[in-house]
Amino acid sequence: MEKTNKRNIKAYTTFVFIFLLFSAVYLFLFRQEPGELAIGSGLFAIIGSGLPAFWAFRAYKTAERKMRRFWLFLCFTLLGCLLATVSSYFYNFHIGMNDILIAASDIFWNVSIIFCLFAFLYLIEQKAGEVTIYEIVYDAVIIIVAAACLSWEFLMKQTWVQLTQDGFIIQLFGISHPAGDLIVLFFLICVFNALSYQRLSKALACLYVGFLLFLISDTIFLYLGSQNMYYFGHPIDWLGTASLLVIGVAAYFADDLDALSRQESLPASTPLF
Repeated sequence: MEKTNKRNIKAYTTFVFIFLLFSAVYLFLFRQEPGELAIGSGLFAIIGSGLPAFWAFRAYKTAERKMRRFWLFLCFTLLGCLLATVSSYFYNFHIGMNDILIAASDIFWNVSIIFCLFAFLYLIEQKAGEVTIYEIVYDAVIIIVAAACLSWEFLMKQTWVQLTQDGFIIQLFGISHPAGDLIVLFFLICVFNALSYQRLSKALACLYVGFLLFLISDTIFLYLGSQNMYYFGHPIDWLGTASLLVIGVAAYFADDLDALSRQESLPASTPLF
């Protein structure tokens, strides 16, 4: 069984490497062809968000009872990213339906953030041990205040001003992306503090790295959009796809989280920051 799992992990990592390499080469070769670039980028993004959602669902089906809900929430998170990606790229080729499709993309994205928070909260509830709420939140609040100031200065304020004439609801949708990124960052730090160094596993490492890459790519995407510098097929799309595939790797280490769920709760170590 262990040998089979190692073969699966090796096959997955090989596939991810080849997939990302091929997509990077494609985006480079067709960088001067907007139509082909958008089509290829869209296909890569849809595959790169659909497969991790499937793998998370498969982990949900095979995981032990205590951790199944976490994988289900993560599956819905990735599924929301997939639907947001599909609606966004569909809009790119059907401009006449822009209002409906933009709204659908924003809704799916915000729903995925909600399920992401459910996943983090469930993980904290299951594995926090003797750590206190103060210890979990203290470092996260310090970092998030600084990040929120930077986000408001460079992203939220510009977006809010640009959408002033589009109505309050559109403004809220406009700042939901950077606000959602801040919330995810907050809970990501909370999860790290709650689980502490003693509980770091390969699955958690993949989740940390994947979500950090996701937040970086989404922040750069938002900045490029605010400066009218983004286009379908931009290299930042490749980084976003890569982040979801890294998150998908965690599903192949579901046994690590199952093992953690069977361990006794331990006192939290000294917070990182």
